[in-house]
Amino acid sequence: MDVDASEDQEPLNFKHKVILNDISDIFELCKSKCPTKYSSVLLFMTMRYFGVKWKDCNDFLTKIGELTSQTAHKWASAFVTGDFDEFCNDN
Repeated sequence: MDVDASEDQEPLNFKHKVILNDISDIFELCKSKCPTKYSSVLLFMTMRYFGVKWKDCNDFLTKIGELTSQTAHKWASAFVTGDFDEFCNDN
């Protein structure tokens, strides 16, 4: 996409409900390429890094079809503490 071509368009409103559907669609694409666990943990860790509350993370993750905050936190802990084998297991 040419950046200059979009100058006439209105900027995206990332709080708009349609964007949530687009985010969900992107995650469906991601799920076809890698486990849901990876994208859920990446999103959860990113949101927590930026100070998003646990409940808000959970609400967002579940709306787009990802893991819950509780499960994402469990897997984030395994990854951060260096238990890469456990993190990569399919359970």
